Amino acid sequence: MQEKKKNVITIPMILGMAGLLFATAGIFKLLTIVMDPMGYAMSVLGISFVIHYIYTLEKKNGVSEAFLWIRSFVMMGLLLVIYFLLY
Repeated sequence: MQEKKKNVITIPMILGMAGLLFATAGIFKLLTIVMDPMGYAMSVLGISFVIHYIYTLEKKNGVSEAFLWIRSFVMMGLLLVIYFLLY
């Protein structure tokens, strides 16, 4: 029963991180057009807080450390790919 619950939670977590990835790329693309250094700093700080909050909730929900690390590396790689494609 516990294994089924973890699989059901995994899909929304992946979709949520994909949404956060696209929102991050959109914010940085917008800030590139506007050329606002203060906006960069505020965006990086805000996104850092949101990511930390999401990871804290996932740890409380019982998500394994291995899954968190794997997903973190995949999301960083995707963010770099999107960064190079957009700029």
